[in-house]
Amino acid sequence: MDSLPLEILTKILLNLPPNPSDRLVCHAFKDILTPACFRRIRTWEFTKDAFDRLVNLSQSGLSRYVRDYEYLVHPPVYLPSIHAVDNLICLEHTYPTDDQPLDVIADDLVQRHEEYLHQEDILGTFYDVLSLSKAFPLFRNLRSVTVSRSDATDDAPWTYENTMERAWWAVIKALNKCDYPIERLHVDAVYNSMLYGVAMSKMAQVYEVLGELKELSVPVISLGNEVLHLPVHAALKAFLRSGRNLEVVRLGNYNRLRMDLVDKDLGHIWPSLRVLDLVANAAVEPGDLVAFLELHSVTLRELTLRRFGLVGRVESGTHWVWERIFERLHKSLTLTKLSLSDLQAPSGSPAVTIADMRGWERTVPRPPDEMAMDRD
Repeated sequence: MDSLPLEILTKILLNLPPNPSDRLVCHAFKDILTPACFRRIRTWEFTKDAFDRLVNLSQSGLSRYVRDYEYLVHPPVYLPSIHAVDNLICLEHTYPTDDQPLDVIADDLVQRHEEYLHQEDILGTFYDVLSLSKAFPLFRNLRSVTVSRSDATDDAPWTYENTMERAWWAVIKALNKCDYPIERLHVDAVYNSMLYGVAMSKMAQVYEVLGELKELSVPVISLGNEVLHLPVHAALKAFLRSGRNLEVVRLGNYNRLRMDLVDKDLGHIWPSLRVLDLVANAAVEPGDLVAFLELHSVTLRELTLRRFGLVGRVESGTHWVWERIFERLHKSLTLTKLSLSDLQAPSGSPAVTIADMRGWERTVPRPPDEMAMDRD
């Protein structure tokens, strides 16, 4: 834009009609750039203005270009304690001001109070939930929804649990109002409170959305460390089984004491599964892992395993080791891609090296087109 003559810029910005060629150029820019600019949109501020912009966009002609939506979740800006009288003590002369004048500190305190009140206004009126429910049905070409955290450096920061849960239900309710299916849902974290102890009517809304998906991504599933908490396991199984049309599944387990995501009792839950990416963060029963994968042997083509350990166990005088597992899977699965990282050997067995993992990856037959490229 800086290189364009001022005269042409003026005509473009003011939409003046004297020269038809200038108007043609403007329309060409619009036709080329508009679909790309509005293909992916994001709500990254927890303010009424941000939600109003989303609703206004959905009610405009630009809504037909939107295919991907991201809801960026923040932890609460301030807790109710911001209104505590103790905060006013900060205005005393004994407060460590770091060379800031008292009037600056006072202005900052007032600003934080205002931000807290704006936050509570949205929460109390369900402005976020209502706005998403208004906007989503009008994005007729929406195919992907992402609920992400503003700071994903920690695997499962508990400061996000309440806001992530609220955003989750806001998105689920909005998607249930749509008469079109979405294909992809990514949620940065799913916590215990989002699955267990939830009314069946609300979970039915979740199952309805998951039943239409082709791709589900949840990098962190954190259900607590109650090893024998069977109701939580039952809730997780029902959640996973509802994705009956899933083709791509990417899941991460956050519990350090057990692996929730590999269980032969889950059965053949994804009949169309092509791509599976699992992060264990725990040791698993080798037999359960193999049995679970073999149940999907007909369709599974790409497999990624990260941070997996093996529970040491003697079977018929031998230990299950990774080499034996991949020999078994190589015979039972028709994989075109295998990716491994951070695999841990059973207790008492030699450590798994990077060279070991690269060697097991190479046992997977490559697609014919890749082998043809090598021959060329």
